[in-house]
Amino acid sequence: MQRPSQAFGRGRMDHKYVKQVADKHYQKFENSCSPSAIELVLKVHERVPYDFYELQDKYGNENVGFEPFANREIHGVQFTEHKEKPPFIHLRGLVGMEHGANRCVVVATIEPKGKAHIWLTTEPVSYGALAVSKDLKQTVEIDIFRERLDVRPHGHYLTYKLVE
Repeated sequence: MQRPSQAFGRGRMDHKYVKQVADKHYQKFENSCSPSAIELVLKVHERVPYDFYELQDKYGNENVGFEPFANREIHGVQFTEHKEKPPFIHLRGLVGMEHGANRCVVVATIEPKGKAHIWLTTEPVSYGALAVSKDLKQTVEIDIFRERLDVRPHGHYLTYKLVE
């Protein structure tokens, strides 16, 4: 598997790489999507090993949202919380900028059955952005704007910076 610094041969992270990492990760509890997504970011950037599940173990099946992670540094990754109203002009541009910087955007959505869920954007596509998440052991891929945010607006997300 290529590391983020090797993907595309130019130091660019792509959807395929993030999905490969996600395929080795799992969401332990039905409501642990926030800690699971943060663990996935840490694994994508090789800050923790693949068997790291401390955040999900800490919060269990509690739906904690972004609060425990927002504006905190966790294993050398500094997370920052943002909120935006539709039509998500800033977020749409941010996905491309973060992709160019080898980072994902961690986005909360409202799912078709009304529950919140968390996704990692992986790369921009025409009028949207690919995203990856876990549904327990299954890796799920969507166009986050077309399939979620444009249909059920939410606008709550995290960006992050790697702290050396």
